[in-house]
Amino acid sequence: MTFPFYESDPDETFRFGDIVTGFTIVTPSLKTPTIPAPTEYEISITHTHAAVLSPCCSIRDGTILLSPLLQIRTNWLKNPYFADDLTRINTPMSAQQARTPQKWEELPPEQKVELANSPSAYAELRFFIYEKHPLLPTYFVKLRNTIDKIELGYYMIDFLRLYRVKCSAIHSPTDCPIHAKILQLSIPVRRDLRTKLISFFREPEEDSFPQATTPPAGLASQDRGSQFGAD
Repeated sequence: MTFPFYESDPDETFRFGDIVTGFTIVTPSLKTPTIPAPTEYEISITHTHAAVLSPCCSIRDGTILLSPLLQIRTNWLKNPYFADDLTRINTPMSAQQARTPQKWEELPPEQKVELANSPSAYAELRFFIYEKHPLLPTYFVKLRNTIDKIELGYYMIDFLRLYRVKCSAIHSPTDCPIHAKILQLSIPVRRDLRTKLISFFREPEEDSFPQATTPPAGLASQDRGSQFGAD
């Protein structure tokens, strides 16, 4: 990456892509929709760091849209292209870069040619990676089939985990609890986030590689992610 991931001198404004803290996120859980409404509910409450996904102009009237920071998927580390810089997941790439060397070599020659001639696309359309930073705590993960743990500082957000949070202290992007803001994305990175989010909600299958017989690394993994700061 030739430009900084975060602004070195963030402004006192809530912006799209900012990392904030101090907000409570509530997730309801149910086995099936119930009519009439049940008298008891199960909810999960999380107090965590999160990314602001409200457009700047819509941050007002006591409402903000957040997505919690999650620990990254460790199976991504099997791909050397990802492991070298996990923020590469944020932008389109070639089909070969999206796969581990082993998975690429397992493809039949004709499929390699077809994929090599395909345009760049997102390999992990649902996710956006946040670069490590001294203000974000590191965490340890255990790699599969090993006893070793490695320390990581990267985090991700999942576009399927968006939460509307009510906060009476939010009146506008500039009249807000600015003490909750930790980091601000640089303009190029904020543009990458906006572009990927739009691509995800437009039509995912049009913006990701054809899976054929072998999906890109990570696409077949389970849909899970540990909450920010969890070990």
